[in-house]
Amino acid sequence: MLVGWTDASPPERFAAGRRLLADLARELGGPESLTVISRCAVCGGDHGRPVDPSGRFALSVGYAAGLVAAAAVPATVAPEVGVDVERTAPASTRDSGELASLFAPRPAPDLRGWTAIEAVLKADGRGLLVPPDRVVFTGAPGVLLGDGRLATVPGAGGSFEVVPVPAPEGFVISVAIGTAWMPGS
Repeated sequence: MLVGWTDASPPERFAAGRRLLADLARELGGPESLTVISRCAVCGGDHGRPVDPSGRFALSVGYAAGLVAAAAVPATVAPEVGVDVERTAPASTRDSGELASLFAPRPAPDLRGWTAIEAVLKADGRGLLVPPDRVVFTGAPGVLLGDGRLATVPGAGGSFEVVPVPAPEGFVISVAIGTAWMPGS
């Protein structure tokens, strides 16, 4: 699995994300040119989960304040991947009241926890159509991602392994993979 990021202004970020996904897939042995398609499950727009139509790679992309993060993994390693990025500067992070309302009466997660939740929901494929407070971290250590930990989502076909990854200063990035293929999942 590879995770990367690049700077991009809001008007450029969609195209930058597609280029980054293609670069990551190429580094993993993919073709010189990777076609990426997306289709929103709700409205049908092209802003949904990125998909490699050949099925060779699981792909994900996330955006935050001038940064694009992307992840690619061979589908033989993991059939799903999700990446999330957030800016650490207080003026740019999600409003704490908004997060609090999503998790009440429990406390809202910190920024690292929030990126882990969003990465899991992206790997699940339903994103924020699933209430984020339904993601449960089991406490079990991950198997494939080193410092990863396991999470479950109601209605998913298996569990997910999520891990923080290095990020540029001022940002937090987490990545998750589906583990349904793993023995014991």
